[in-house]
Amino acid sequence: MVEQTIAALSREINEQYDNYLRTVDSLLAFAYVMTWDESARKFRSGSAVYQGVRLTNPAGKKVQPDLVIMIHKNIEVVAEIKISFAADQTRWKKDVTQVEGYCVPLKGKIGSSVPDRKHHVAFLIPYELKSKIFKYLALRRAEPDFRVGTPYSAVSFVKASKATDFYIFEKFWEADDKARPSLRLDEQATVPFNTIKTEYGPAVRLIDQEPPLLLLVTVIWDYIFSPKPDEERYAKKRGGALEFKITANEIVDELNRLYSFNSILWKYNKDPSREQGIPQPIRKDWVSKVLKFLVHQKLVEEVDSERHYTVFYKKLRPNTKDNFLTRIAKESMVISERQLKLGLL
Repeated sequence: MVEQTIAALSREINEQYDNYLRTVDSLLAFAYVMTWDESARKFRSGSAVYQGVRLTNPAGKKVQPDLVIMIHKNIEVVAEIKISFAADQTRWKKDVTQVEGYCVPLKGKIGSSVPDRKHHVAFLIPYELKSKIFKYLALRRAEPDFRVGTPYSAVSFVKASKATDFYIFEKFWEADDKARPSLRLDEQATVPFNTIKTEYGPAVRLIDQEPPLLLLVTVIWDYIFSPKPDEERYAKKRGGALEFKITANEIVDELNRLYSFNSILWKYNKDPSREQGIPQPIRKDWVSKVLKFLVHQKLVEEVDSERHYTVFYKKLRPNTKDNFLTRIAKESMVISERQLKLGLL
């Protein structure tokens, strides 16, 4: 019974892990399609891609789309991605009206949409949901409160495999069928995923949505902690583990600079921290949750209240992800049993 419970929890945790990475990779692929000039074999002049940017609508309300694509300081494309929808379609309206809220002039410290060059809003939908969403959006367009002030399209995406992995994007619905050609997606767009990773770098793992514990702890252990013992100043050994010290702030800074979506800006010599209005997407409280978990697992020790930690680094078997998957599933089961006894479930 215990093994069955752990197996079920592991499947659920793995699904969360995969869905998050699917979101990240899909946003990367769409950003590439929107900014890459195939004929010139380079990114479009003046293009920049931002994630987690807060913009202001005409009513003064702050909105934060998943992706903002700029061309020469003008907002060109605003995108929102939705990997899954509730089974109950009456709950879809909240998601759809959120996207409609981007279909107005938007301003931010990184730039603005101007009347003579309206930005385009793209709603990114997994290919397997395309048919259902098409029907829903068609009905939504006929409702009396449906109003948009910019070009607005729904775009399906799918990751397929032949000799290599590649993404396919296709615009399948438009708010105004008579609108000017838009989105540079009037036909199907296909891009090999290894090309995207070559241009943007293979390390992008995180966006401004809190990642599942399994993903963030794996990234921190493999990419933040792993290189540390190779540095000369870390020479202590304890029980077969290499010991070094680090702070929560150092972890947050490295995640933002090297492994967040906005690390793309660093690659192209644009430090996002120097541009007002662009947040650092990785939050300290996310990292604190991971460190708390690692302390409980006796892989990390909290040194003081100033968030200094001692890490006891070692290679985890059979691999980092699977090792932490088992640990998290077991801990989740213990927590669930405790809550059940207390009558909280």
